[in-house]
Amino acid sequence: MNTQHRFPSGSRRLSRLLSYFAKVYEMERLATLAKQQQAHKQQAQPSKIPLDIDSLLNKLNNVERLTNIIREQQITAKTPTMKPENSSINVSHISEKINQVQRLVHVIQKERSDQLSTQTLMQQKYERENVQLETSCVELRQHNDDLQSRYQLKEHEHAELLAEMRELNEALKARGDVISRMQEQHDKGHKELQILTETLTEKSQQLQQAQNRIDELEQHEQNADAQSDVLSTSTISRAEELSRLRELDDGYEEKYNKLRTLTVKLKKKLQEQMQQIKDMEQAGSAKLETELEAIKVARTQLQQDLNMARAENQKLKSKDKAKSSNVLNLEIEAAEKSLAEVSSKLLAKTSQLDALTETLVSKENTITQMRQEISIMEEAQRGEAAHSKQLKQQIDLMQAQIKDAVHGKQQTLSDNKELEQNVEQQKQQVEQMRLQLADNTKQYESKLKHSQDMLLNCTQQLEMRMNALAELETSLRNTNRSNEQLQAEYSEYKIKAQSVLRKQQNRDTAKEQDLETELAAMRTMEQQLRNSNEASTKRITQLETQLDDIQRDNSQLQQRRQELVTVSDDLREQIDTLTQDNQRHLQQQQQQLQQHRQQIEQMDDVHQLQVSKLQHQIEQLEKTSSTSIQTVAPIAAPISKASDDPPSTEQSKIDYLLDHDGSGETLAQLAAQRKISTASRRSHDFIPLDELLNTSIHSIHSDKVTTFSNFGRSVSMQDDESELDVSGEAQAALLATKERLSIQESRVRHLTALLAENEQDLAKLTQMNDMLKEELRRQERSEEREQHMHNSEYLKNVFLKFITLSNTDERQRLVPVLNTILRLSRNEMEMLNAVAKGQKVSNDSSNRSWSGFLSAWSGSGSNTSGNNN
Repeated sequence: MNTQHRFPSGSRRLSRLLSYFAKVYEMERLATLAKQQQAHKQQAQPSKIPLDIDSLLNKLNNVERLTNIIREQQITAKTPTMKPENSSINVSHISEKINQVQRLVHVIQKERSDQLSTQTLMQQKYERENVQLETSCVELRQHNDDLQSRYQLKEHEHAELLAEMRELNEALKARGDVISRMQEQHDKGHKELQILTETLTEKSQQLQQAQNRIDELEQHEQNADAQSDVLSTSTISRAEELSRLRELDDGYEEKYNKLRTLTVKLKKKLQEQMQQIKDMEQAGSAKLETELEAIKVARTQLQQDLNMARAENQKLKSKDKAKSSNVLNLEIEAAEKSLAEVSSKLLAKTSQLDALTETLVSKENTITQMRQEISIMEEAQRGEAAHSKQLKQQIDLMQAQIKDAVHGKQQTLSDNKELEQNVEQQKQQVEQMRLQLADNTKQYESKLKHSQDMLLNCTQQLEMRMNALAELETSLRNTNRSNEQLQAEYSEYKIKAQSVLRKQQNRDTAKEQDLETELAAMRTMEQQLRNSNEASTKRITQLETQLDDIQRDNSQLQQRRQELVTVSDDLREQIDTLTQDNQRHLQQQQQQLQQHRQQIEQMDDVHQLQVSKLQHQIEQLEKTSSTSIQTVAPIAAPISKASDDPPSTEQSKIDYLLDHDGSGETLAQLAAQRKISTASRRSHDFIPLDELLNTSIHSIHSDKVTTFSNFGRSVSMQDDESELDVSGEAQAALLATKERLSIQESRVRHLTALLAENEQDLAKLTQMNDMLKEELRRQERSEEREQHMHNSEYLKNVFLKFITLSNTDERQRLVPVLNTILRLSRNEMEMLNAVAKGQKVSNDSSNRSWSGFLSAWSGSGSNTSGNNN
């Protein structure tokens, strides 16, 4: 019976040991799988760190727990109940397996520590790279801000230049408006003068009409007096008649004096009106009112005189009626005698009055003629003043234009230099920006590739871990099934043990203890398996959160990449706009240079015209000098007569000055220029351009006034000095014209030198422009060439074919291929075509570079200095 009871318990223990061995083999298989996965990951990415090491460590911890449980079961299995030979063999084998598992655990722990250290290092590197990227982004933003600020400064300078040009245009318009206003005011003053002259003529006509009326009234009074004298019977003494005649003569004389005073006043008023045209507009109406009031007063006085004469006539008639009739005959005889005498006297007086009226008319005619002459002289004076002002303005404008042209030329030269410097700086900046962009794009591409590789690795790790989880789940299911089987076996064993206990209550106490220990071990195993299941679920959730974080990082990196692409596009657009602005500035400068060249050509034409005019004047002066020597003798006679007739000499002076006004102005200008030239340097020396352009006009005009007055005085000198003055003035005019010719020739030389310098500068600038265009084209070709640099193997093959082939047709077919890859220029294409055809290539076209340009520039500069010398 004992043997029967022992054998089933031994078979059960063997089955349990076999199940434990199967579990151990499964755990070993899992460990080998984990090692293979780790080795595979290390081979695929030796420098990259797996992110989920904790899961492996948890798995290894679970393996250690299982090994500990197996050891406990092994210890429990070493009970003295069963000691067969097979159990000892299995225990040794299990111990060996446990030692292997421990070694694996130590190796895995070491690998875990190494991986943690490498992970920390990689994290530090990644943080450093992030910091470097952020600093580079900040630097790029600062550089972009600097470029934008410079661009805004350029726009501000351009706006200021436009504002200055607008202000200059407005100032020129304002000057034109002022000139037009002055002309309008001059026309208004001329019209007002005409109106005033018309009013004066009307007033003179009114005065003549009033005088006619006064004469008519006086005639009526005389007729009335004559009738009263004829009809009167009273004796009137001769003394009374003589007194009346004297009073009439006195009245005529007073009227003549009044008319004379009126003429004098009118002359004074004319002079005042010419001097004070603006004041006459306000005071003219008051003067007219006063004159009208004076005329009205004269009319009232004449009416009062008429009334007095009528009253006296009535009194005389009443006296005549009252006298006696006896004395009528005597009185009639006396009256007839007196009437005859009075009639004779009246005839004499009337003849005298007619003579006086004729003299008055002649005087009035002379007055009107003088007024006309005065008006003509004043108009001539005004015309000469206006002409002189126009000449002054023209000279000022010419000098201002010359100064502006020189200043504009200097500004254009300085602007050209600044623009060249700016273009070079911008080129350097563009190259730096391109290099920075290329570096940044390479860095970002490498980082994107790195992040993509990390994502791929993470996804592969997740897939591997998901597979491992699936395997773990399958192993858990198997362990659960085995656990269930064990529980079923344990329940069966319980039932059988209870039956055995019922049969043998006092025998198997040791067996009960073993079963209890096995139950406790199985319960602990069940709890451990549940804990491992919970830990695996937690690890799965952690892995999912890590997956979400990685996806977020990937999206952020893609957004950052898009932002960088947009920033690079913006920078390229800004570079394009800057290049376009530079081209516009260059075009504007070329237009300004063309305008300055046209202005200089116009000035040269004007100076040539002036030189021709001066030569013509010299010829005329030579002719006049030859004629003046011949006409010295006949001129002396009319000059001697001039002392006896002062008004005619004054008139001749005025006519002479009016006729020779132009020559006087030219003499004055020549004298002024002579003073300047003799005071500064000799006549044959070159005058600098600044002094020629900055000569003051006031000094010229002051010299003009002095020479004009001296010239007027020289005409009115004595008879003995006239011959010497005429010959001296002719010689002075000749010398002045010669000096002016020399000065004009020096100016022409200076202007020709300036034109030559400007043409050389234009040639230099055009060469610079061509070189800059070639440099820009080279840059564009280099940029286009960079796009094909990844096809270096293809390019190598094409070069080798081009070099090794002997057929010219095949070589010519390869030329466009090389052009598309290398983006060659026209000269390079021609050279390649010549090489492909087997022709000789000239090295002159390939030597166009900055060094050749600078050597040509230095040679041209030496030539210009030699020309100037």
